Amino acid sequence: MPEKVSSLAQVADNIREYQRAVANSDTATPSKVWHWYYLHGVGVGPSKFIGYVNMTQARYDDGDGLNGGATETALRGRFFISELMPADPHYTAAHAAAVGLLAKALNKGYRLQESTKFHEILGPRTP
Repeated sequence: MPEKVSSLAQVADNIREYQRAVANSDTATPSKVWHWYYLHGVGVGPSKFIGYVNMTQARYDDGDGLNGGATETALRGRFFISELMPADPHYTAAHAAAVGLLAKALNKGYRLQESTKFHEILGPRTP
């Protein structure tokens, strides 16, 4: 079983890697993402990609032992505390980042989670 992330810095690295993978491939964007995780100042990514240590597009495509449900539990319990709602200050940025990566509307029933601990790697939060 692949190792799950244990630090917010690993999550941030994986979000950046996900964004690079999407920018450099026509096939990197998964078609069915329900749970997006937003790190203010870094970006957004799906749990199955950002929840494992040193994730790459090749590992994601292989899928061996990867489970989005397991990473959702780990990410929500450790790093991502609040679900973003349309009235939240960072909702628009998180939603736009996810839509921009997909280049289409988000799946009906999607959820955006925000880390309230991003200051651990980025410093104090600014609105």
